[in-house]
Amino acid sequence: MGKQRTQETKPVHSDPTGGMLGYALRFDSPPGSCEEGRHALAAGLKAPTEFGYKVMLQEAEELFITGYEVHRGNPQDASLLPAAVDRHKRVFGHAPERLAADRGFGTPTNDRLLSESGVKRISLPRSGKLSPTRQAYQRQRWFRNLQRWRAGGEGTISLLKRKYGLRRSRLRGHRGVRCWVAGAIWAHNLNRLATMG
Repeated sequence: MGKQRTQETKPVHSDPTGGMLGYALRFDSPPGSCEEGRHALAAGLKAPTEFGYKVMLQEAEELFITGYEVHRGNPQDASLLPAAVDRHKRVFGHAPERLAADRGFGTPTNDRLLSESGVKRISLPRSGKLSPTRQAYQRQRWFRNLQRWRAGGEGTISLLKRKYGLRRSRLRGHRGVRCWVAGAIWAHNLNRLATMG
């Protein structure tokens, strides 16, 4: 009772030298365990998810988590990207040089916003039928390399869930989930720092 579990994971990538990777993790909690009463339909689930949270994580190339935000409900991934880039700018003093994310983040609006923010290499694949211009853009070597890097972020999600308790929050409510996520990220980053050569 009161336990919250992760139902959906979606990766974005950011590093101090220029790249950015981010993820959206979905927490669901039992009815009555939080103040949020909306229904949200999580991708891939057959039934609606109630009273949940989505966690946006940003990871640097050195596998440090450089930012996070806990959102109520199930906001669209694309809407989370501008705030993630702003957090990166606040932490590192500049926009990332490279940014990779999955299809959920890929929109023309985000591409334009990232270009205006100073991101040089934007690897946001699009859903649906692609124009020949967009196909050529997404087939470039650097684009595919950033997508491979992004795919590697699934390992970080798995690690955070297995070793650091992000499969479920044992604290209730939005504030509790924020504290749980912060503790998991702190432990992950401390362990990462300790294991670096």
